[in-house]
Amino acid sequence: MNYSFHSVSSAQINLHNETYRITTRTDTTDLVRSIRSTGMINPPILIDNSGGFIVVSGFRRITSCQKIGRPEFEAKILPSDTETLTCAKLAIADNASQRPLNLIEMSRALNLLSHLLTDRVEFEKTASDLALSDSFSLIQKILKLCHLPEPIQSGVLTGDIALTMALELGEFDAATATALVTIFRELRLGLNRQREVLTLLTEIAHRRNCSILDLTEGRDIKGILNSQEFNTARKSHRIQSYLRRQRYPHIVEKTEKFKKIINGVDLDTGIQLHPPKNFEGTAYTVTLSFRHLAELDERRRHLDKLILDPDLKQFLDS
Repeated sequence: MNYSFHSVSSAQINLHNETYRITTRTDTTDLVRSIRSTGMINPPILIDNSGGFIVVSGFRRITSCQKIGRPEFEAKILPSDTETLTCAKLAIADNASQRPLNLIEMSRALNLLSHLLTDRVEFEKTASDLALSDSFSLIQKILKLCHLPEPIQSGVLTGDIALTMALELGEFDAATATALVTIFRELRLGLNRQREVLTLLTEIAHRRNCSILDLTEGRDIKGILNSQEFNTARKSHRIQSYLRRQRYPHIVEKTEKFKKIINGVDLDTGIQLHPPKNFEGTAYTVTLSFRHLAELDERRRHLDKLILDPDLKQFLDS
């Protein structure tokens, strides 16, 4: 690459032009310490632009120099006629050489390339050459990330929101997506639990003819989230229980009534009675475990007690 090395002043650089910004990192503590100790090992890459400069790579390095009171530093200068695609490739490669790109950085990189390469074959080859991705279907998903609301992007960066969930949340308006991300992160829900909560909220909102945001901002959910009495695990359990009760009131009521009856019978630990899933159907299952005939006889006597229990009979007949 036809660089020239020059000492430049930060006053000559247009830091507001972030065309080539790939990094999501804003903290400069590590760089400030490094530059103070050993100087600028890898100078920023700039392109000459009508007497000033645009940053191709090195936003954090430049900011670090400003923080330690070094208004001038050496930089790699690209000629003003350098193609935009070349600058984009340099920006991506320079960032990727520092550390593996996270998903948002990959999204920024792919979006930068997609605006410059309209031919799909060339776009895919370039993305592969820059180690962004070899899968076009995955590329199509990652491309959307950097256009999503900031809370979703932040959740992706911290690992609280998976790619698939981020894309689902991207279908909602910004306020609703933000509210959902807040719940998922505060309750530390894994992907499966996130899906369950989202499904329940969607179905409840549809039944009530209201919005998901109305539900998440409602007194019941807010009351649980803001409670000082419960830890995170307890809040998570109560939120999910509340949503299931609202979505399936009949099933929840029958489940609780069934548990109360079984607890009242005080069954032997070797006997378990299982209702049909969601109480849809009439076939119940009894599981017996025993080590010898004496234990089996004991199980039989407990089973007789269960059979004769009037509450269970009434429950099954209802």
